[in-house]
Amino acid sequence: MLLKSFQAGLLFLLFLSLFVIASETNEKQVETERSGYWTYYCINYEEQRQCKIARKINIEEQNETFLIIYKVTMDINAKVKESLSITTPPAPRVNIKKRLKISFDNKTKFTRSFMKCESDGCLVIFKGNRMLKYSLKNFNKMNITFYVSEEEEPISLTLPMDGFAEALNNINQQLEY
Repeated sequence: MLLKSFQAGLLFLLFLSLFVIASETNEKQVETERSGYWTYYCINYEEQRQCKIARKINIEEQNETFLIIYKVTMDINAKVKESLSITTPPAPRVNIKKRLKISFDNKTKFTRSFMKCESDGCLVIFKGNRMLKYSLKNFNKMNITFYVSEEEEPISLTLPMDGFAEALNNINQQLEY
């Protein structure tokens, strides 16, 4: 009786360890790549493939972080959705009553209201369109403009776009597979 209980316990532990090993091999590590200032990667889900091009900017003097993510999602019907999200420092450092503006080489300009603010930041999402995609790929600098608290003058953050076009081309090639 004691031997059968021991064998049953040992068999249970064997199956449990096999299950853990199998689940660990099914989880793929996300492989990120770099292009200029940008990091990009693609992840497969059951019904879609999602690729992101991201850049994180830390401004240490003010202890503030900005996160810029361009997301491309393709579903099983090859329908593509694209968006650009920008996470800014949280309110009260950002005046969420005023819109965030982005411009590219002072030629194209886009504005959006903040969608939500949480303790770690405020989010703005620009829906992907041809003009936004063209601007991201073809211009040299992106300027992000926002207002702080009740200040009269906005704050601008200018970022070089080096590497974005190459990252976008690479994820578009990955989406074709």
